[in-house]
Amino acid sequence: DGEFSDPVSQKHYRIYRQDGRLRQEESIRTTAGAPLILCDLPVRYVIGSGSFSRSYLVDRDGCLFVSPATWYTAPKEWKLSPGYDRGNLGFQRPVLMRCLVCHAGRVESLERSPQRVALPALVIDCERCHGPGELHARKWDGVIAGQGTNSGPDETIFNPVHFDRQLGEDVCAQCHLHSA
Repeated sequence: DGEFSDPVSQKHYRIYRQDGRLRQEESIRTTAGAPLILCDLPVRYVIGSGSFSRSYLVDRDGCLFVSPATWYTAPKEWKLSPGYDRGNLGFQRPVLMRCLVCHAGRVESLERSPQRVALPALVIDCERCHGPGELHARKWDGVIAGQGTNSGPDETIFNPVHFDRQLGEDVCAQCHLHSA
């Protein structure tokens, strides 16, 4: 929980818990100095491990938006989310599919809308880098049960050891070293 202000936009952010849910509130001060709440939303998703930071996504009418408030681990403080220093859109900055594909396990667009999405896999799992794992799991179930063998490269899954270096690096570069 905490709060901070953005001196450029003159918006104030309060992060708090209500009924066990993390919420984020955006307000401005009236000329009389009283807070005028612009938005107060529950957090829907958390992005990041917390090693460097944690950013937050909110749901507005079935669409995902980036929260302007991010927790930064090293200084242990709330500050503006990345990109908000170039313009504070408040809770109206849509989450882009190209961002979600690196920060979630699997993303599916709904209703042909880039902001209406389903996240059938929240965490980044093995399949994100190694491809579908159904055949791989079946093969190893057979090996463990004594019905299969473990000889040679496993062609049921992508393993960069068995491909040229550039292809392996291309898989990693889908998310890492990719500029927005």
